[in-house]
Amino acid sequence: MKHICAVIMTSLFIVLCVLLVTESRDVTGKYEACIKQAKEQEKKGLYLNAISKYKEALEIYNGDQNIKYQIVCNYKNMGNLDSWITAAKLFVDNFPEDIDDTILISTYREIIEYYYENKDYENLIPLLNQLRDKTFSSDANILKEKVIDYYQEIRSIYTVINCNAEYISDFYQNFALEKLEGESNQYLISETGNHYNEEKFEEIFLLDAKNGYSLVKENGQYKVYTANGYLKEIDENEITDVKYYSNAYLVGKKDGKYHMYTSAFQSTDFGNWDDFYLISPGIACVSTDGIYQLLVGNTILETEDDIWESIIYNDRGIKENNRCFFVGKEGKYKLISLDIEKLEYKVILEDLEDAQAFNTYEPAAIKKNEKWGFVSSTGEIVIEPKYDEAKSFSYGYAPVKINGKWTLIDIEGMQVMEPQFEDMGAPTESGIVPVKTESGKWDLISLFIKNYS
Repeated sequence: MKHICAVIMTSLFIVLCVLLVTESRDVTGKYEACIKQAKEQEKKGLYLNAISKYKEALEIYNGDQNIKYQIVCNYKNMGNLDSWITAAKLFVDNFPEDIDDTILISTYREIIEYYYENKDYENLIPLLNQLRDKTFSSDANILKEKVIDYYQEIRSIYTVINCNAEYISDFYQNFALEKLEGESNQYLISETGNHYNEEKFEEIFLLDAKNGYSLVKENGQYKVYTANGYLKEIDENEITDVKYYSNAYLVGKKDGKYHMYTSAFQSTDFGNWDDFYLISPGIACVSTDGIYQLLVGNTILETEDDIWESIIYNDRGIKENNRCFFVGKEGKYKLISLDIEKLEYKVILEDLEDAQAFNTYEPAAIKKNEKWGFVSSTGEIVIEPKYDEAKSFSYGYAPVKINGKWTLIDIEGMQVMEPQFEDMGAPTESGIVPVKTESGKWDLISLFIKNYS
């Protein structure tokens, strides 16, 4: 009996194998028939029919990337570019990582060429950013070269925001100071070039995150406004040369000396300095009888009287990088580092001819041997001095002067555009740059590469 069962089971197994082989041959035959019919339709230029047959083949076996690529190509061949770009993006997004990627590289190249030729920067720039860091198993030199070429070309593209101003400062907390022709007053403008304040102020100081453009000078008197433009405080002490210090304090000059005041213009009985230099909110340099000291919060840090007689700072934005900033004496400058916890400082770099304050946590411009280069907060020269003039890096770019005109460079020293401006300010995170044109007026330019990064 057992022998009979074994014979029956063996027979059934053989029959099953025969059926599976037969079915497999039938499936393979159907698959190959679909591919053959698709290629015949391609030869006749009937690309839509070819696509239909290729899709039938994929319903039988979905793992053939070459067939998926042929569908992408046929959409392009038939001139249906919308369907082609959709299919191409779907193809590259779902391409397996463990197989030859030659056709993937080819598809990427066709997509970026299409975006570039159609000036579709909104889609092109993120794809270029993605491909800059992407690795391929096959030779992708041609693709990489195109990515670099397109990236370099697009970086020079910008739109102009006409302001026609006498002057536009660097931006701080999304606003810049603007002076108009024939006016001594100042306005705050946004990155779109629109005025934030309708009132005409004689001076506008650093923006306060809580109070908007908090400190202003109006009709010869210092005042504090809220972010909504409501008058909050008025100075009745007749102080002059007021300077922003922090959210809670400001510094003003009275009777020839600088003193600390609250943001409500109340005296703190702290100060009596001959001079005052703001480094960053809450950190300043003060001098008395020719001796320079650091002011950290409300604490005075004594310094060697021979280390400096001036400090490099700008009127808006960050003046230090990781508590590092530049001081000078007798035409020579040093980069020093401040430890606000230990209330100590050390010299990082010396014997500089000039320097520009840090704008962001990126390299600052320094001058050596009558040329300008760039240094990090650790004292490392990241770009050797070679420019006629330069300003510190800000969000990936730095203004430099070449042959009498200003342009932008990136952190690798690559020139973004041809030198063409009379002067330039610091770029913002979103790619807005104050520029002085040949007319002598200031406008804003908006970099495409920043807008879509």
